[in-house]
Amino acid sequence: VIISHLYGGASQKVVNLWRHGHLQLIVSTEIIEEYLQVLQKSPLLTERGFQSLQLWFSYKSKVTAVRPGTHFKICRDENDDMFLDAAYAGKAKYIISWDKDLLAIEEFKGIKIVNPGEFLEIYERNQE
Repeated sequence: VIISHLYGGASQKVVNLWRHGHLQLIVSTEIIEEYLQVLQKSPLLTERGFQSLQLWFSYKSKVTAVRPGTHFKICRDENDDMFLDAAYAGKAKYIISWDKDLLAIEEFKGIKIVNPGEFLEIYERNQE
């Protein structure tokens, strides 16, 4: 979602909720490194935009950094397990992703795994 928000749509709306303090992002060092590595290669992101995103990851009021003590081996793509590890360590309610391997799990240890559109529907229902 952090990466796909550059294309607009539901991902951008989710990132805007995060930027405005309505959501808490749970990350590990491994996740931040992955995001920054992929984002740095994006043709849609200027150097200034990249630096701005780096700063967003450092705002403690919007980001919870965790050090997962438990490492699960659940996903078909083992690289996605880091998201489960961080979500579990951070006691997340949701993992919001477009990743098909994560979405196939649907729920993990009480954490719902949804795409951005599904999350926005849930969020809006809870605001009523």
